[in-house]
Amino acid sequence: MKRLFKTLLAIVIVIVVIIISAVAIVSVRMSGQVKAFDKSGIDLSHVADGVYNGHSETDLVKVDVQVTVADGRIEDR
Repeated sequence: MKRLFKTLLAIVIVIVVIIISAVAIVSVRMSGQVKAFDKSGIDLSHVADGVYNGHSETDLVKVDVQVTVADGRIEDR
């Protein structure tokens, strides 16, 4: 019985270590992807009126956006 308990405990520990490692790897990778995003501001007074589409993605998140610019302002998103 003791041997079975030790074996099961070892298996659980290995699984937990694998899960923690996977989460850490994904977290580091996602952090790098987010840091790579262009976060610079845009002077909308130089943007022609119209509808603009944008797309961005990381390993876990994909985003599509659409904004309407009119008179140097975002009118709709």
